[in-house]
Amino acid sequence: MGLRKALGTLAVAAGIVVVPGAVMAATSIVAENTSDHSDATSGNATSGNAGAVANGHFGGPSTQDGDNETGLGQDADAASGDASAGQVIGVAGSGGGAGGSGGDVSINATNTSDHSDADTGDANASNSAAVANGHFGGPSSQDGDNESDVEQNASAESGDANSGQVIGVSN
Repeated sequence: MGLRKALGTLAVAAGIVVVPGAVMAATSIVAENTSDHSDATSGNATSGNAGAVANGHFGGPSTQDGDNETGLGQDADAASGDASAGQVIGVAGSGGGAGGSGGDVSINATNTSDHSDADTGDANASNSAAVANGHFGGPSSQDGDNESDVEQNASAESGDANSGQVIGVSN
């Protein structure tokens, strides 16, 4: 996510962010950044599902010739963003050598961070399911099957935090 994926989109930036597009034959970037008492925080991300399914005959005498089948599928994904209270520089080239078509890349980055905090939010994902399948209450008979199929997936990922300096060059 984010900084781990070639300096992807930052959710919160409290410092300087320099991300030029395609690079020409030679590129020079001079960036100075001072962060003093900067705070960057991304929000929390929460995702959840709750499912309840009842299938069959409820109450009183009953006779059934057949099957009861119940299917329930749930997916919950949560991801918090990135937080940067420092300096992020990214140079993307178009092949050849560093900086594009065989050109050179020069980055002069001076970063000073004093009392800077970067915090990412919590990421939480959850699923819950309650399934009742068949005959409930009273005398009953059934010529058939009762089947329940519950499938659940949950994933949670917190973002990256940076309160210093990140530099990346890609061609």
